Amino acid sequence: MIMKNKFKYIITLIIAFILSTPVYAKGTYVTCGSIKNLPYKVLQLSNTVINVLQIAVPVILIIMGSIDFLKAVSSSKDDDIKKAQGMFIKRLVMGALVFFVFVIVKLLISAIGGDSDGIWGCVECFINNASNCK
Repeated sequence: MIMKNKFKYIITLIIAFILSTPVYAKGTYVTCGSIKNLPYKVLQLSNTVINVLQIAVPVILIIMGSIDFLKAVSSSKDDDIKKAQGMFIKRLVMGALVFFVFVIVKLLISAIGGDSDGIWGCVECFINNASNCK
């Protein structure tokens, strides 16, 4: 019951964040590589989803690890505390990996995507920053 409510709150927060992002579009449609008349909202939405995932997933993993660790500490069993400590450290590492995977992918795409008219320029529009697209 509690997890369902938390899940609903998280989904509501994500939807509110996506819907409340301001639009700084140069036009209604953009050209991305060989794709013409691509709606700007698609680029902006993909960029927003990537940014939300980059922040939300590590935070959720850390919160879940903290909850498990607090449960184990409150039970006062040494075996449970050691298991929870190991799981907490694994979740911290997973959260850091998720965050840095996004950072590394963005860095690689921006390094490869020198040609703004090619496919890598289009991928860079989707991943890095939609406001740089034509």
